[in-house]
Amino acid sequence: MKGLCLVICVCGLILSGVGTATANSCSWQVVYQTDFASDAGWITNAPDKMYWDQQEAKYHFQLTGSGEYTFVPIAYCSVLSYKFEFDIELVCLDYASGISFGLGDPDMREGEPVQWLVNYARGDRGNGATLGYYGDSSSGYFPPPYAFLYKVNTVYHNVIVYDATAQKLMWQVTRISDGIVVADYSSPTGIGTFTGIDRICAKISPGANTSEGYIDNLVLYSSAPVENDPPIADGGDDIIASANEEVILDATNSSDPDGEIILYTWQRLPDGVVIYSGEEPTCQTRSVGRAEEVIELTVTDNYCATATDTVRIINRTTQDLQDHVAAMQSQIEELQQQIQELQALVDQIASWRPITEWLERLIE
Repeated sequence: MKGLCLVICVCGLILSGVGTATANSCSWQVVYQTDFASDAGWITNAPDKMYWDQQEAKYHFQLTGSGEYTFVPIAYCSVLSYKFEFDIELVCLDYASGISFGLGDPDMREGEPVQWLVNYARGDRGNGATLGYYGDSSSGYFPPPYAFLYKVNTVYHNVIVYDATAQKLMWQVTRISDGIVVADYSSPTGIGTFTGIDRICAKISPGANTSEGYIDNLVLYSSAPVENDPPIADGGDDIIASANEEVILDATNSSDPDGEIILYTWQRLPDGVVIYSGEEPTCQTRSVGRAEEVIELTVTDNYCATATDTVRIINRTTQDLQDHVAAMQSQIEELQQQIQELQALVDQIASWRPITEWLERLIE
């Protein structure tokens, strides 16, 4: 397809029902979610076309050229089953253009053997949507070439479930305006595994025309194994820095007793602004100059279990003032101790017998 490709690369995760697609269920835990009520901080090389629309409270995309992309680092999890939900709305769609949303590998390559793509495209047969999957042993579309014909300016809620045990992919689409299920499909069993994925990413294929719309209400769920020890988060010692001074946040002392940490996320509290999210345990930032700045570290292990720790960035001027006050307090305490010792000496002298007799004679 000549078109855009918006690929969501995530972790492999256990199974839940997608409408009538499956009767199985499990207890899901949220790996990542955003309703775009605030800026989700997605990373893009085309900020004029792909950005958080504050007024709409959605993520806007307008992909028109090769090499444009958006991505969000997400932990790769060794539990391979997952459930993924999102809303999508196309408001403008040129011929031979489209948008694909789904799992993809870290290099954001279309057609590689570790991804699936929900394709909303415009071609010879009109505005059609389908699901393409590329497992490690097979690939295909169901049902080709289009699962259903969609309309622009219409919001569709997508739910995708991948059952790692059966190696089965399920996709259900509901039209939000009337709640009608417009697509409900299951792939054959044994389609292969979807691993090696670690980020939400958007890209465009060469020669694509314009496709514009919105993404909203995105949630990725995972179910961790029954037995898994959570990781241990260690954000390091508190940091003293001047306003706008560059500092290094260091989580290298974090650990996982029965696996490995695959995602480090640092965010400021209480506003939740993400400073860094990725595979490296350290990152650079700058002090914002507050008297005290609280940074929260969240570490995620390879089974999607998490742990948190906090570290403070203390303004150097504030710290100097606190040190000065502490020094003055120490001097006051030392002076008080000297006064007490002097008073004890005076009392001792006053109680000495020759002194008391001399005082008695003076009084007489």
